[in-house]
Amino acid sequence: MRAALAFVVLPLMFGCKEAIVAPTELNELSRFLFLEWDNEDPAVMTAGVTAFDAWAAGVETSPDAKLEDRFYSINPLTRPDVEGLVNHDLDPAAAPAVAVITTSAFAVADHAGLFSLADQTPLEPSSPDKYDREITEGDAACFAERGEGCETLASSNDINRKNVLVDVDYILTKVWRWVDLEDGRQAIAARAYTPDEGTSEDPEKYIKQVYTIEMWVPTATGTGTTRWLVTWQEAELGLDEDTVESLVASSMEDSYKAVEDYLSEGGQ
Repeated sequence: MRAALAFVVLPLMFGCKEAIVAPTELNELSRFLFLEWDNEDPAVMTAGVTAFDAWAAGVETSPDAKLEDRFYSINPLTRPDVEGLVNHDLDPAAAPAVAVITTSAFAVADHAGLFSLADQTPLEPSSPDKYDREITEGDAACFAERGEGCETLASSNDINRKNVLVDVDYILTKVWRWVDLEDGRQAIAARAYTPDEGTSEDPEKYIKQVYTIEMWVPTATGTGTTRWLVTWQEAELGLDEDTVESLVASSMEDSYKAVEDYLSEGGQ
């Protein structure tokens, strides 16, 4: 499904400051959220996440709906978009994105409690052998509770992606921040990227570069969480683009389900 025009978000006014208006078209909004993740003015991400929440209110998010009804193709990033984040010269234009939206039955804080798990394999079926996470900045327990001074959390992730077609390794930097919506709800936005090009024993099958933006937004009723993940990825897999997009979307959906199962079992 191609990205459609989003709902218009009301601009924020902070004293005499100029109103901050986030894009409302899904491609531009996804790029905005990636670029502005680390903006020091919290009002910028408030505008972005509020715009996303307004858009999400008008689309299908039920996990019972078909994946094809919750799947979106997103335009690539540009080289200036990733300056300062990566150590390679790969062109992000070669990394098209897919996105999947769903609704979780669990609260944002429940999801935040999983961020610090050193072994992420129970939550990532596409990485059954290795998904090792190290928290590199911040206090994970304090972040999950949004304690004073615990607005952000950073990690380094050593990942092996494995399926019948590929067996590849790469390092992913992932960072999270709390974001206040305009109506006072508290959400989390995460940004991730591969600082270096991925490696593989098979030079014809490996992941070159990955960028993501991920969201956990309380539903309007407060009974669950809207989850949104955009993954920009360039990979050499010997497959056509449509097949790769389908595989990535299916992997994202499997992860959503694995997290729900894990939380349903009490995080055991």
